[in-house]
Amino acid sequence: MSFTIPNQAAAAYARQAGWYQADIDGLVAALAGDGVLSGLTCTAQASPDMTVAVAAGQARIRGYFPFFAAQNATISAASGSNPRIDLISVDYNGTVTVTAGTAAAAPVCPALPANSVPLAQVYVQTSATSIGSNAITDKRVVVYDVFDAADEFVFQALVTTGNISSLAWGTTAATGGTMAFQTGTSLHPGILRLVTGTSSGNNQRIHFGSAATTAVFAPANVARVRMLISVPTITTLAIKAGIGQDVSDAAAGSLGTAGAFVEFVPATSAKWRYTTRQGGTSTTNADTGADVVAGNWYQFDIVRLQNGNWQFAKNGVFAFLHSANQPTTVCNLGFLAHTLTTAARNLDIDFFGINWAPMGSRFT
Repeated sequence: MSFTIPNQAAAAYARQAGWYQADIDGLVAALAGDGVLSGLTCTAQASPDMTVAVAAGQARIRGYFPFFAAQNATISAASGSNPRIDLISVDYNGTVTVTAGTAAAAPVCPALPANSVPLAQVYVQTSATSIGSNAITDKRVVVYDVFDAADEFVFQALVTTGNISSLAWGTTAATGGTMAFQTGTSLHPGILRLVTGTSSGNNQRIHFGSAATTAVFAPANVARVRMLISVPTITTLAIKAGIGQDVSDAAAGSLGTAGAFVEFVPATSAKWRYTTRQGGTSTTNADTGADVVAGNWYQFDIVRLQNGNWQFAKNGVFAFLHSANQPTTVCNLGFLAHTLTTAARNLDIDFFGINWAPMGSRFT
């Protein structure tokens, strides 16, 4: 359920049945692709109080793709003389905002803040001390998720020197590594497996550009990277995926001197780790969920917000926000499997997608 304009009979309060400028602005924004991608429902608390529960989710706003953790939106104290309508919205820097309306005998919804999309309108009764479910009107406009470029790894072009799959990934001398397309399944139609050699220190990688260290793009030009990967064996190896200055770098907490990436290095942690890195200095967080499980598929999103902060999400759920060591060095992007034993180790890749950040007026 999303974007509701109750009719007079269905509305708990007559003013919920009105059309307001915020309604129109939310619908117009959706014509440009802005809106809710997942979740972000607003509901009354199990024991109602002056907060509204906002579910976890993701939005697309002016070319950015912020994630939001589940949280409570606080509604300010009610007027003792008149009702009002408040608006809950989210913006492109990952902030949930409650805009209080003006108390009046015939209240109207306040304007939608700039660079935001609406989630819900809240009817605050005169002298209210709690917000019930009938006071909340869903104003989410759910939009389709699209990528500027993507690879499903079903186009099984496999050239050891590069031009791999739909995006023509490059690969460089990888000390004994190979690659092989795997038989797809119902939920994973195309799978590329990176296979290391059988000597400790061997690796296999794919990347943009002709070399692991090719400078391809400025990190500020990226709005989002999404990857769906699986690790068949989870011992004595290093796995890296994402943006990095050197895609061949297997050291823990590093993918060259700069980047924003996820890694699994069991000698360091049994969990996935999330890193932003600039000038050789890193900010790294270990996932707070379960340890990595062999053969499980994991969806990772690496998101750059409009203010330059970076978000990491696992399986569609917000994990961490990084505001330090934001990468600025021109980087590459790719996947790396590295063995730390005398046996091959693998990385399976099912999907890759990328969205470029708004770049202003590129064309005349």
